[in-house]
Amino acid sequence: MTMDRPQTLFEGFFRRIKEEPGDVLGVDVVQKDGQLFPVAYDGRMASARVGQLMDQIRVDPGMVVGLTGPPGMTWILAAMAILGRGATVMAIDHLMPPAEMGFHLKNFEADRMVVISQAVSSLTGVWGGEVVSVSTESPLSSGEGDAAINALGKRCVQGKTDDVAFLLMTSGTTGNAKGVPLTHKNILSDVFSFEKLHVYRKGDKVLGMLPLHHAYPAMGLFHLPILLGAVPVFVPDNHPKTIAWCLSNQNIALFPGVPAIWEGFHQKLMEGVRQKGTIKEFVAKKILAPMVRNLSRTGFPSIGKMAFPAVHARFGQSLRALSSGGAPLDRAIIEDFMGFGLMLLEGYGLTETSPVVSFNIPEAFRIGSVGRPLDGVSVRISEAGEVQVKGENVATSYWLDRYRRESLVDQDGWFSTGDRGDLSDGYLTLTGRLKELLVLPNGKKIQPEAIESRWISDPLVSEIAVTLRKGVPWLLVRPDIESFQRSGRTNIVPIVTDMFNLMQQSLPSHSRLGGFSIVRDPLPRTRLMKLKRYLLPEIVEELESEKQNEGKEPLPKDVDPIEQKTFTILNEVLTIKRPVRMEDHLEIDLGLDSLGRLELVSALEEGFGARIPEDALLNNLLTVKDLMVAVSLWANGLKVAEKKTLEGHYWETPLTEKELAEVPHRPLSPDGQSLSSGLKAFHLFLRGTSSIFFRANLPRFEKTDKGWIYETFNGEKAIWPDGPFVIVANHGSYLDGFLISAALPDEILSRTVLLGFSPIFDHPRIHPLKDPFGVISIDPDKASSALRVSYRMLEEGKGILVFPEGDRSHDGKIKMFRPGTAHLLGAFPCPVIPVGIIGSFEAYPRNKRFPVPRKITLRFGFPVSPEDLSRESTSRLNLELFSLVNNLLPENMQSEG
Repeated sequence: MTMDRPQTLFEGFFRRIKEEPGDVLGVDVVQKDGQLFPVAYDGRMASARVGQLMDQIRVDPGMVVGLTGPPGMTWILAAMAILGRGATVMAIDHLMPPAEMGFHLKNFEADRMVVISQAVSSLTGVWGGEVVSVSTESPLSSGEGDAAINALGKRCVQGKTDDVAFLLMTSGTTGNAKGVPLTHKNILSDVFSFEKLHVYRKGDKVLGMLPLHHAYPAMGLFHLPILLGAVPVFVPDNHPKTIAWCLSNQNIALFPGVPAIWEGFHQKLMEGVRQKGTIKEFVAKKILAPMVRNLSRTGFPSIGKMAFPAVHARFGQSLRALSSGGAPLDRAIIEDFMGFGLMLLEGYGLTETSPVVSFNIPEAFRIGSVGRPLDGVSVRISEAGEVQVKGENVATSYWLDRYRRESLVDQDGWFSTGDRGDLSDGYLTLTGRLKELLVLPNGKKIQPEAIESRWISDPLVSEIAVTLRKGVPWLLVRPDIESFQRSGRTNIVPIVTDMFNLMQQSLPSHSRLGGFSIVRDPLPRTRLMKLKRYLLPEIVEELESEKQNEGKEPLPKDVDPIEQKTFTILNEVLTIKRPVRMEDHLEIDLGLDSLGRLELVSALEEGFGARIPEDALLNNLLTVKDLMVAVSLWANGLKVAEKKTLEGHYWETPLTEKELAEVPHRPLSPDGQSLSSGLKAFHLFLRGTSSIFFRANLPRFEKTDKGWIYETFNGEKAIWPDGPFVIVANHGSYLDGFLISAALPDEILSRTVLLGFSPIFDHPRIHPLKDPFGVISIDPDKASSALRVSYRMLEEGKGILVFPEGDRSHDGKIKMFRPGTAHLLGAFPCPVIPVGIIGSFEAYPRNKRFPVPRKITLRFGFPVSPEDLSRESTSRLNLELFSLVNNLLPENMQSEG
């Protein structure tokens, strides 16, 4: 195929089908009877189809013709039918609401609208122009051969290089979209510049799953392959099985995508690595991936296929490169793909630049940059740090309507992109969007993407975004509900809170966030998955106002008595200050984690006077409506049964094998009454270190005929309980468990077990310490198992040390207790020893890797007998436990709960 600079897109297309009529121009993968198979268009078929479309659309030179539909060869050939008659294609998103579509058609006074495969149900009432419906299954002339090509050549209109080929809408990330008129010259200049990179080769198959009404996919799946001899392969849907089939069966060489696609693939790849086990995960991440990444740069591109054959089998053996555009891609994702031996190349461009400005190529890529500017494209950085572009690929104006224009270049032809960047060593690196800068009340400006990049990547979170709320930086977080369900976790809010606090610690003081909101619906994005940031403040206000909103109807009026009773019990268990609504998510909106669900089961059993199978309520329920349905199904099939609450069936059933494995086996002295000699020595070391390093003020213990006597916070003496007991304390830092252990005598410590956070104590390096320290791991998503093990320990006469807040304090103040300890004491009443810990938060702040010398004081309260604790309800007992500890703390650490 010769390539001596055609003047228009149609001329380039026609040359290809004229010179190579038998070559495949493109492929549509279609689905029929559950099977996938390719439909290929060669030059003859394509020319016949374009001729048919010309007959259907009836275009005259100079017209503006709307075109909408799913990506595929019909879209490309319909565009060629319009361009071949000297008209302009106004490309419109086929998923755009009809009213919005009608607005654009009227605003730009489109002469006609072409709709592919009934992509729009109806434009009646929103636009009065002519609509031409085109089917992807229109019959093709199979016997015309070269005659169809010759006939098409006679029908085409010789256009000019400066004629507008495509009218594209800007992405609309900061407000209403404008029309960008791209001439044949604009687009062809990008094609010819890209040709020199040798990324697209003759015969390459290019996987197409992106919509063609955007400049980036139009270039990657339409202009470049059609004009450079490659073959786009369009999928019928974006289902993972469809993509996998195409990658495996269609010999795909190039795969253009957007960050959302690569983020999804990345999540699946990393999940697969984690499922291999700790050792294989370590080898893959720490040994193989760095080796592959380095060797791929130095002339061994096939090393990835040898190191990760399963990964490459998934993407197909013909795949040469993946590309990303449309929005910035996380550098860590690119590095991980490169570590698997998958060449993921990021480029940069805008609709106004046709669109490619710069691109990384396999022979000279730099992770973190968007590559070098294309040949013929000039790039500079202004004094304000803004990326500016000049070249034949740059459009000269915006269309505000059919006739009004707005210049988009300065008098010297430079287009200001609105992006901030750096051009060191010829590689362009983007640092954020000027238009998306958040301006604080004090005049300081922060880049939201710079803050978002600090978020620790986790499959449990789908999306995050930073915006402003009342002048303060604010984070929006969308959890991946399915990932939480798959992992058996229900405590969404605490997990997101921990992630948020970890992120806060890494931020400079001027960028600290004022808080976060959890959102259930996807954040607003363009079709190329760019965030519509201008809509985010409104979403935050709506979410935060809902927390205080008492005006909504909390419960439908037509509920039956069972639902009404369930609703009443639910409101009694919860502590939120607004009415509960049917659509509320049990965890995200109401904070009902695994322990909260356990409390709800207990309350419902008490209210209905019968046993509820725990699985009916502890698993798989998402919303209040789900809860109502589950309880109604259970209650309507319920026979009158003897009242049997948690004490009767939950606590007393035998421990499972996993629960038995959690029972600690601490080494003891030969008589079993104290610690082993080795642990005694360590306990002495721990006590001495606490006293010297932290100047720890520990209570004195004395062995008497009456038992162990200890000194309380006010200097009075108290007798330590002889049988089972529960120590409850506030939680300021990781030091707390060690400090209380150091304070207890060997004999008491030998029969005391500690409830610890499983993500810490189940770590391979920490796990061996569980038995010596007497630790029961608490899985925050399955806390009921730890409570059942604790119940057995109390039955055996042991004591439990627990921090009922659930995690460390974020500000040094005590937080309201989680209900688990109250559940345990409700099932097994025993004495409670409250302890207030002062100074540990300052000695080991959350943002420090190691503790620092600070004075720490432990205030032990008097033992509280079970007779003096409430038996009225779990929530009442929980409040009493909180008050016991809260009252031991100074005012600056106290909370109202």
